[in-house]
Formats: sequence, structure tokens, C-alpha cells
Amino acid sequence: MLGKEMIKKAAIRSFKGVSTAALLVGLAASQQAYADDNTSFNFNMPAAPLSEALVTFSEKTNIVILAPSKILRDLKVGGLRGSYSALEAINLLLSNGDLDFEFRDDNTLLIHKAGTRKSAYNTGYQTIGFTSTAEYEANLAGFAEGVADEEPEAFELDEIMVTATKRSMSLQDVSSSITAFGAGDIEHQGFDTFEDFARLAPGLTINQGTRNSARFNIRGISTSVNGGNTQEPVSVYINETPVTDTFGAIVQPDLRLFDVERIEILRGPQGTLFGSGSLGGTIRIITHKPDASEYAAKARVGFSRTKGGAFQQRYDAMVNVPIIEDELAIRVVGYYRDEEGWVENITTGTTNSTKDWGGRISALWTPSDTFSAKVEIILQDSDPDDGDSWTPAVGKFQKKASIAEPRPSELTNYSLTLEYDIPNFATLVSATTYQKSKSAQLGDSGDVFGIGLPLLGLSDPWDSRFITEEIRLVSNTDSNLEWVVGGFFVDRTTNVNFLLTLPGLNDFFGGLIGSDDYFQSEIGTSSQEIAGFADATYRFNEQWSLSAGIRRFKTESGYSEPNRRVLNLGTFTYDLSSLDNNGTDTNTTWRTALTYE
Repeated sequence: MLGKEMIKKAAIRSFKGVSTAALLVGLAASQQAYADDNTSFNFNMPAAPLSEALVTFSEKTNIVILAPSKILRDLKVGGLRGSYSALEAINLLLSNGDLDFEFRDDNTLLIHKAGTRKSAYNTGYQTIGFTSTAEYEANLAGFAEGVADEEPEAFELDEIMVTATKRSMSLQDVSSSITAFGAGDIEHQGFDTFEDFARLAPGLTINQGTRNSARFNIRGISTSVNGGNTQEPVSVYINETPVTDTFGAIVQPDLRLFDVERIEILRGPQGTLFGSGSLGGTIRIITHKPDASEYAAKARVGFSRTKGGAFQQRYDAMVNVPIIEDELAIRVVGYYRDEEGWVENITTGTTNSTKDWGGRISALWTPSDTFSAKVEIILQDSDPDDGDSWTPAVGKFQKKASIAEPRPSELTNYSLTLEYDIPNFATLVSATTYQKSKSAQLGDSGDVFGIGLPLLGLSDPWDSRFITEEIRLVSNTDSNLEWVVGGFFVDRTTNVNFLLTLPGLNDFFGGLIGSDDYFQSEIGTSSQEIAGFADATYRFNEQWSLSAGIRRFKTESGYSEPNRRVLNLGTFTYDLSSLDNNGTDTNTTWRTALTYE
């Protein structure tokens, strides 16, 4: 079967020379045919932008929709639930807008401004959903009748909806600098890890010498190269959840990108809506929601070989099961990776091989047009044998470390998202998350003391936990003024068994020390942030708009080492001490933007 993008390109070629008059032939007959058709379809649409609702309508009815993108902009529907014919459903969906429609034939419906009658090939029309290659090719064959020499104007085909402004909007309508990859892009480009999309996103770079330790920077803004007690400049979200630790983040969860709806890269400061840790920008991974309207399943198996002999196996599967038709569904995703390495540690004989497994299970309950609840659990266990960095002086794809230097990662994330639609006012959203992760920082720093002994970092375990809560109101009225107000809270803690040791140190000094440890401490960090934010956009007309945002926050952070143990090389004994440090900061961030479209 052809891919959708190939079908769309074929559609553009087929449009050459199609007569406008031929398209309008049979409209009245098709309209009457649908009026007499009693076929019913079960709809379970929550309140959503009209463009999204039309996609669902198309998937249900096998009808291809053509509509100018501009006339759909900012239009919303209050939801549609129940059994309706295609004609009844489209009448209800378009009842609140100044729109009209016409059936071209049994496969095609044209939407246009009320009182006008236009060809599907005027500038600005786009395809709203199609169901299969056969359906689409049949639709194109119908359009090809009555070919004439008329040259069509530009044809707009695809539209990606993003939620970068905390509301669903067309990517083309967002004034911020955003790169978005839809589900088709992710699948066709073969994205599997964060590194894959980082190569293609303008202004985004990634530094990852060891798996599970990615450092993102956007437009060159970075707080450090290797991490530490500084805050990361780019926050990474999975759905509504920030998954990057605020301070001392040694691990960046690298979610496998199977069954992901889209990826959003927001360039530039996002402090008013996304808070701390977004000085350079924000990366959002949006997973597919469960679908209560139909059963679905898919699987993928991949094999590859890297030059040098590394063999890789990848297995993915997804099952979507409706529990209560049009009301409750669960979606289960699982994946497994067994990938041989290509970087060899010639001292230990290990390579950067890895075995990773994980998955997601989510449930979505929509008992009414105005309320929905989604719960999701994300698990991922990544267990590399060694790090990815290598030393050119030793040899190509080789290094010489006295120990393996992996960065393992165990992640468990629980989230609950509640949405309640208050008609003609706003949508209330509550997003609650609890996440725990476990890792270790293992490395060989070399002979830093000049005595022929390597300084090894053996910090294991490195545990982190946090809970977040965001509650917000997002306006849903058909008005020139759009606004968002809300509050955010996060409480993070990290506990580390920090250890630096020099194997052979005690023997080097004739047994005077009694241990090879150089530095040992139980380190704990904590941070709490509470914030309130507001953002609004006012459209003066179709071209000009003014937006502004503000965020007021208070952050408390703490650092403690109750039993710090450091070797004194002058006395060959250990100095014992404790360290405790706390800080509080209260401040305001704001932004304004004047947009001409």
C-alpha cells in the first residue's frame, strides 16, 4: 500500500488540467442521495477544534473533505455523541459557523463560506482526512472526469495541530518559532530516539557522550556541557509532564518514539507558559490517546547492521481496545531493543551494547461531551554495557577506560489528566504526575593525581523523584480574545551515594589509609516551585494580533551532605564534615509579541 504522503503527491499531479466546471457536475444529485441515505454512524467526539472534528468525521464515514484552511481557523465544536447519518452529522458540526457544504460524489464533500460556491482547486483548499489508498484513488479517479486545459492554483494539503500555547492550534497560526513532526514524519523518517529528530530540527543540537545523558541546547543556549548543579536550559515534556530534573540532572529519559502522535520543538524562552528550565526552549513528546470508537493494533520488527559488525534488533507493538463503546478505552504499547555496540573498551572488552525495554499503558474515559479523564503509566529500562564516547588516540571507535562507563536508566512515570469543558467560557485542565527514576554515574577520569592510579566515579545509586501539578483554564469562546490562566507546582528530591575512589591507593601508601576511597558522601538535593501564569492573545483583524504573558514564581532549593568524608593526603586520614545549603528566589517573567500575518 502506498504511504499517505505518496498518495498526496500523486493527488497534486492528478489535479493538473482538471476542469472546474466538471467538479460541480452532480453536486445536487449527490446531496439528494445523502439526504435519502439512512446509514448511521456512531460518533463520540469531545469538544475540539473543527478541523480535528472533521478528521474524525472523515475516518468514520469514509468521506474525503476539501476545505480552505482559513475558514476553519479558530472554529470549534462542542462535541458530537450518538448515532447520526453523514448528512445529519455534518449539519451539526457546521451549525455554529458561517459555513456551507456540498457533496461532490459518494466520496467527496466540499466546505466553503456560506453563500459561495467554489471549486476544490481554488487557492487555500486542503484535504481533511482520508481512509485508505483505495478510497483516495477512487476519489481521484472521480475528479479526473471532464479533463480540460485549466491550470489549477496552489493546493494546500496538510495541517499539523500543536498545543505549544496550551491550546490546540494549527502550526501555521502559532506566532512562536516551532518545529513539529507529525506521526507520519516520525514513522517515515524512522525516528526511534531523541537523537533522530535532533538531527533534523533547525537550531537544536544534542550532546550525548553516553546513552541516557543527552544535553539539549537550542540556538546555542547552554548552562553546562556535562551537567552538574546547574539547571538545564531546555525542558523535555512527555505530554503534560516535565521529565528532566531541575538540578544535577545526570539522566535524560530517552523515550522510544513508537506510537507517538507528534514531537514539538519550541525555540526561544518559554518561561511564561512552561516555567523554569525552559530558558532555551521546550521539547514536547505527545503520545497517542486511547480511541474508544474502534479496535486497533499494529506491530513493527526491525533488523539492521552497523558498519563494523554491530547487529541491532527492534520490536514494537501496540493494541487499542474499546472497553465501553465511544466512552472508555485502553491503549497498550510495548517495545524491546537488543543492539550490539560499535565502540570497544579495549581494557574491559565491553562495548556500547544495550538492551532496552519499556512501554506505556493508558486509559481514556469520556462519559460526556464535557468531561474526560486519562491515566497513563510509562515504563522504560535502559541497560547499556558501556558508554558511546571513544578516544581517537587509542583507535577508531575504541577507548581505554579501566571500568565500563554506562549510564543506566530506570524510569516510571504516572500521570492523570482531567479535562472539563465549561460551555461558552473555558476548558478546565488538571495534570498530575509522579515520576521516579534510578541511575548511576560510572566513569574513569584518568590519572588526575599523577601517581599512576585512575580516579573512578562509582556513584550508585542515583535516585530521583518528583511530583508535579498544573491546573489551568483555557478559553473556548468564539472571540477575538484568547486567554490561558493557571498555576503550577513541582516538588523534586534527589539522593545520591556519591563515591570517588582510586583502586590501589592504600597499597601505594603502604597500607596507611586503610581504604582506596578518596571522597564519599550521601548527597541530597531538593527543590520546590510554585507559580501562577497568564497568557492572552487579541486579534484586531485577520492580519494583526497582540499577545502577552506573565509568570510569577517562587523557588526553594536545598543541598545537604550530612556525612561528608574526604581523604587528607597530608595526614592520610579522612576529614569528616557536613554541608547544608538552602536558597529561595521569587521573581517574575513576562513576554509580549506583536504579530502580522
